[in-house]
Amino acid sequence: MIPLLDIGIIEAAPLLLAAVRSRISIEAISDAIAASPVWDRVRERGLKHSGRNVVIYWGEAGDEVTVDIGVEVTEAFCGDDDLQCVAAPAGRAVTATHTGPTHLLPRVHERIRAWSAEGERKLAGVKWEIYDADDPDRGQTQVFYLIKEPQAKAAPRKKWSRFSERARQA
Repeated sequence: MIPLLDIGIIEAAPLLLAAVRSRISIEAISDAIAASPVWDRVRERGLKHSGRNVVIYWGEAGDEVTVDIGVEVTEAFCGDDDLQCVAAPAGRAVTATHTGPTHLLPRVHERIRAWSAEGERKLAGVKWEIYDADDPDRGQTQVFYLIKEPQAKAAPRKKWSRFSERARQA
């Protein structure tokens, strides 16, 4: 059982990552994160980083999902097939912070989705996790879901009487 979560909405700032992109099954996510070569590649290139691990899930989770497994870096770099420079989403997001074992994160995600549905908040299909500790069983994990902003409706077109009057006079 996980403790009660403080779920809220924030304006998420963009994060710059050095990341390895994969398409993986939901069941294999933990193993893929643990086995990711991202830290080796960051060290090989001498990239300056914050030390925070970040995983971005692009799209709704079905049997498989596209993920960026990354490290927050302090400046942009030229990516290649092995390591890409990726920007995590920015904008309004639902968030909660979980302290404890990462195997409980699916429950945190369930609670965030339920809280969002109760408030009739539409989620954009992109979510990310920021891990703030070396020990995944004792650290804090911040979970974010980007909110789908409503599209502005175009105002009905007005007839410009001046233009039509001038056209008639000519």
